[in-house]
Amino acid sequence: MSTIDVLEQLEANNSRLFKEDLLESQISNDLLKKVFVTVGDPYLNFYVNKFKMPAAEGQGDDDVVVEQFLDEIYENLATRKKTGNAAKDFVQYIFGGMTHSQQKWCLRILLKNLRCGVQSTTVNKVWPGAVVGFSVQLAESLSTRYEDGKGIIIEDEVVYPIRVEPKLDGLRCVAVKHGGEVTMFTRNGNVLETLPRIKSVLEKAPWNDFVLDGEVMGETWHDSASVVMSHKKGKDD
Repeated sequence: MSTIDVLEQLEANNSRLFKEDLLESQISNDLLKKVFVTVGDPYLNFYVNKFKMPAAEGQGDDDVVVEQFLDEIYENLATRKKTGNAAKDFVQYIFGGMTHSQQKWCLRILLKNLRCGVQSTTVNKVWPGAVVGFSVQLAESLSTRYEDGKGIIIEDEVVYPIRVEPKLDGLRCVAVKHGGEVTMFTRNGNVLETLPRIKSVLEKAPWNDFVLDGEVMGETWHDSASVVMSHKKGKDD
């Protein structure tokens, strides 16, 4: 059974137990595992969302095509070796050598949404630790009161060393710089493409391979939300 055959069966059956049993039967299928890891990795992006799908003219073996596709998009798209129109042309060329079913599942891999009803938790039951979730450091609230002449008094017991700071009225943003390329995420791991000025500043910085976790703020909460959550690129200028 090819990896695409497995994915088709997962999509066709809504039973959670069926999906778990099928995946358990495929525990030695390294390619299937690689597909789920690729799609589930919150830090991995291919940066191509829209392109014209070519006619399906391929006849190759499913597993060979999928494995080659994964290698190609890692090498050329995830690394930003190809960007813009060059990336779209590259993707069109690859998809042109596929069958309809290969196009269907490779497109879902590219868009990082298999739509087969399998969550990361299920994948990790079969392959423990295979998919690493996107997580951010969370804070806890403290009971406080204000006293004239003293300012804000923390009433809860605090065991130092610990960082205590006021909550900013902005939106959480995590910026990851790797290989000179900056990717920005919301607290849920969704990629932000509405902050090109901040992205540019970080990419021009002399440091590499770092993570910045903070708040994005405009003059008001409305400004912050309208810019960060916009569906249009390039809003922070």
